[in-house]
Amino acid sequence: IRTQPEVPEPLKGGTVVETCTRKQLTNEDDLKKWLSDRGLDTSDWGTGNTKSVKKLYDEIAGDESGLELWKKKTGELQPVRVTHVLRAKVCSPESHKRGIFLLNTWQQYGDGRKRIRNGLLSEKLTISEMPLEKHLHEVCERAVTEEEMQ
Repeated sequence: IRTQPEVPEPLKGGTVVETCTRKQLTNEDDLKKWLSDRGLDTSDWGTGNTKSVKKLYDEIAGDESGLELWKKKTGELQPVRVTHVLRAKVCSPESHKRGIFLLNTWQQYGDGRKRIRNGLLSEKLTISEMPLEKHLHEVCERAVTEEEMQ
């Protein structure tokens, strides 16, 4: 199990200096202020293909994502949206020895639509499900029964 997060190139060598938790935010305006106080202009958020501040607030309030303030190795501060996703190989002990595992080739939505996946079984984690080791069984069960078997 790899539990260390992968840090994208712009943040390598940087450090987390602050974390914004859902306990600090009572509404979208609190989040706008938190971001503004740290030098981030959100006036164009929600236009084009970008998410709105409200969408980010809803994710944080719903425990779907977190928000960290990073100091890059250049000294520049960078707010970072944090999510955690479990990607797993599902196999029996026998098939594992042969390097054979299940591949999620497609997904069918409740309304009958389908989409191509062609990837490992995956499940988005909540912030409170970290560290993963404490919640691994429940998360894996949810990934198979609630998400993939609907």
